Amino acid sequence: MHVTGQFLLNNYQQALEILHDMPVHIDTLTSGCNVPNTKWLEDEHKYLHSKQSEPEHDVLGVEYVELLAKYNAAQFVESPFFLSFCCSLYLSCNSTGAFGRIPIN
Repeated sequence: MHVTGQFLLNNYQQALEILHDMPVHIDTLTSGCNVPNTKWLEDEHKYLHSKQSEPEHDVLGVEYVELLAKYNAAQFVESPFFLSFCCSLYLSCNSTGAFGRIPIN
């Protein structure tokens, strides 16, 4: 327990040092640029906000595999072969971006 407490304390102290030194480092990095800090922070905020959701093709791919699995459960006795097929189909389509363009017989 002592080791965990010391680990947390060290991480907390390191975080405080980073927060204390961060404005100095940002000023040093941007001192030679004509970019105001507010512009840099706004751009960073926009970038991070754009990364909050998953790409649409990933969402659609997962939904497609889930629907295939539900269809399989409704029509057939669930088999490991079919689930393996669904997963491999998803991975191959995801890597080529070909969802909806591969005919399934």
